[in-house]
Amino acid sequence: MRTTIVSLAALAMVAFATPAVHAEGHDHRGHARYAWLKECTKKDESTYPCGKWQLALHGGGKATLGNARTFPLDSRGKVNDGAAAQVAVSGDGSHVAYFRQSDGRLAVEEVGGAVRRLPASVVPKGLGMLDVAFHLSQDGSRLAVWFAGPARPARIYDTASGALLAEIAGQETFEGFSGDAGEVLFSRQTDENVSRFDVYDTAGNELLRVDPPQIVSENSPRGLAADGRTVAVFVDGKRPAITLHDLESGQTTGSVPVRIGRSQVEAVDWTGVNQVTVHTTEVTAKERRVRILEVDMATGVTRVRDHYTIRGAYGFAACGG
Repeated sequence: MRTTIVSLAALAMVAFATPAVHAEGHDHRGHARYAWLKECTKKDESTYPCGKWQLALHGGGKATLGNARTFPLDSRGKVNDGAAAQVAVSGDGSHVAYFRQSDGRLAVEEVGGAVRRLPASVVPKGLGMLDVAFHLSQDGSRLAVWFAGPARPARIYDTASGALLAEIAGQETFEGFSGDAGEVLFSRQTDENVSRFDVYDTAGNELLRVDPPQIVSENSPRGLAADGRTVAVFVDGKRPAITLHDLESGQTTGSVPVRIGRSQVEAVDWTGVNQVTVHTTEVTAKERRVRILEVDMATGVTRVRDHYTIRGAYGFAACGG
């Protein structure tokens, strides 16, 4: 679930907007469906983020992320009041990551529970908050952090302890965690301009290195299965589909058509042995319409798990799966 926004931190965001009308189809009561941030308007009609980050919960409840920063700090520690500080929600909605208002450090909060502050060293000196992006695994047990600028290694953290688990070479681009958070998928361009995929375990050991076919490398978004080798990729065109590719064997192992209409596919996540969850967003002049599809790759059956309409405000980050 990602939308193109002019900042690195936006890579882990779904969109910029706020919630209004919704309907849901599965029950993770007490977990977050999405986080949102209010939009305010200046006299010159320009808009800016305001208020506190809010959580919309499954079951209809709401909660405030009281210590999550609204405005990011730049590399000199000054407030940038024209942008929103990033928030990330885990795929199952159980955890939320954010920069703390009190000290600017990254923290991971269990929705309705404890908060784990990560070490100050997570963000290298000389970087602002908009130079940092982060992404939670499906179950919220792992946090990936990566950076803009000169090549720096991406970092994988255990969210329960705050421990650094691995650093992955700086030329790699983070693609996502596997469905069980046991592996991480990265991509990069080689010196020969070839797209290369690398799969690591969360200790930083390389498990696979492959040059995938164009149907995988030239389409996105992508999601890695719990087996650490099967990638689901959204293939656009006259007949949009979720296609499966086995990185180890090099074979395409399945494809299921999906109807997305005029929507954009923001994310593809594995949420079961055969289940792929697809987030789509349709943007109009006044609103964004979000649909979350569950695709059974074994039977070919697709159902709408959740849908909601977003109107009028500035920041939005949804659960991944």
